[in-house]
Amino acid sequence: EPAATILASCYQRALELADEAGLESIAFPALSTGAFGFPMEQAAEVASRTVLARSATLRSVRLIRWVLFSDEDRRLHEEVFESVLNA
Repeated sequence: EPAATILASCYQRALELADEAGLESIAFPALSTGAFGFPMEQAAEVASRTVLARSATLRSVRLIRWVLFSDEDRRLHEEVFESVLNA
């Protein structure tokens, strides 16, 4: 899906820029799920897969955090992340 590919590239590029700048941490909202209307569960999966795939090659970034609107969003992201991690 083109929108998922674009979303993944946003996470990848942000991680690259943070790493190039020597940052130790980065925080992400649930990108594209607001006005753009990307489905939250699918967005969480794209974010989780992308961050996990890219994290092994980061030199300076050691903390990646999601900053989410609600407890429900947090729980969904946690569940999706665990599912992707254990896949």
